[in-house]
Amino acid sequence: MVWGFWLRLTSELVEVQNVRLEHGVDTYLTGEVGSGYVVVRPVGRGELLPSAAISPAAEAPEVRYVTRPLDAAELPHGISPGDVVDVWTTPLDDASAATLLLPAVSVTAASAGVGGFADASRQAQVTLAITGDDLHDITAQLVAAARAGRVYLASLPGIQ
Repeated sequence: MVWGFWLRLTSELVEVQNVRLEHGVDTYLTGEVGSGYVVVRPVGRGELLPSAAISPAAEAPEVRYVTRPLDAAELPHGISPGDVVDVWTTPLDDASAATLLLPAVSVTAASAGVGGFADASRQAQVTLAITGDDLHDITAQLVAAARAGRVYLASLPGIQ
């Protein structure tokens, strides 16, 4: 299990363990988790909690999660939660022209991640965490483009 983005942390979600680290102890959360924090990047079950993976809830950006079926053959290979992608669209009247709609968007779920599985229609489900200044307008553009089958994802390797 990977915790979702902007999940509110509670003491029930975090287990305090005594560990011995030779280096980097200041990069991890130590002690109890105070209230009012959220996860801002993927954290796996049993993983030490990096300080950079949490943020005060008041500083967390407003987010919308958009889940869309996309053609599994056109997804970046091995896409999985925690990956970062650029979202491109093509206009209805010119499929050869592409426009960058959203740069550096976090993938929070992907059914075609491990092993490239997709349903019988060759559709994969991908959930993106949308943030930004024009959140409602950008989300509306993404939904409209996805409904018309004009959304493409480009993986940004090494960014999380």
